[in-house]
Amino acid sequence: IASQLANTSIAQLQNSSLIAQHIARQTMANASVWPQQFKNAYDDEVSEYGPVAPFVSYVFNAGAPVTTAVVAGYGNIYFAAGTPSGGVLYAVHALSNDTRWEKATSEIVSTPVIYNNMLLYINQTNMTAVSPINGALIWSTNVITSGMPFYHIRVTTPLLAYNNKIIFGASSYFVYAFYANNGVEAWNIPIGNGEEPQFIAESDGNLIVKSTSGQLTYIILQSSGPAVLWNKLPLGVSSTIATEQDLLFFGNGAEINVTYTNGTALPNFPMSTGSAVYATVPYGSTAYFQLASGLIGVTTSGSTFLNIGIPG
Repeated sequence: IASQLANTSIAQLQNSSLIAQHIARQTMANASVWPQQFKNAYDDEVSEYGPVAPFVSYVFNAGAPVTTAVVAGYGNIYFAAGTPSGGVLYAVHALSNDTRWEKATSEIVSTPVIYNNMLLYINQTNMTAVSPINGALIWSTNVITSGMPFYHIRVTTPLLAYNNKIIFGASSYFVYAFYANNGVEAWNIPIGNGEEPQFIAESDGNLIVKSTSGQLTYIILQSSGPAVLWNKLPLGVSSTIATEQDLLFFGNGAEINVTYTNGTALPNFPMSTGSAVYATVPYGSTAYFQLASGLIGVTTSGSTFLNIGIPG
């Protein structure tokens, strides 16, 4: 058998069956760089839609709807499942599908973050830090500010872990920061009446907040406390926001936009895409924007170097 396998070519394996084709392609693509732009399993640049067809390694049944995104670390994936009446926080081994630990909780309203050897999350009543290894409690607080309990507000942004703090926005129209090591409030700041924060990005040690009207708010973090440096009302920001050095990247409707972090637009922006812009990832002097119709890559000088439509 060993000699037969040794004399069997990849081409023979690929032609033997559909599953063997996938195994062979996965093996050949194993050393390829991800994401595989204009690559396929054979590295011959004939596929512009990315990697080979994947296998489903396993399916984990949480027994209830998964209510958060998935975060990974320590060889596990972490996520929550449940309903408004109750939920469970799971740690599942990333390769074996084994449940490492689970923790009953009220509905978790934010995707957990891993920071400083802690897994932090907010449910309907508390902000909590647990060990990502075994789920053991590190700290928990049910007070958001000045005696106000967490259940009086609704968390409206993903959690941002930065500078030993956990930062998030809430339905109170405020942005809050808590010390990551003990859950004590560090500061809070309003961003405008009626403006619920939706997304927060760090930029050169300061914060940029997108809110419900599409407004952008720039918060400087000083030793004396946070302060609003400027508001842009309204830019109609419709996507996530991201920063790279002194630049801010976002979508507004069917346009992509790049501005300086003082709010001034770069030349040649905004650029029309003809499709709704959902998210952006900057990379050096370029940025990738996820559209309803596909993916576009642009340089900060305003030229397009990539435009991939979703195959029908």
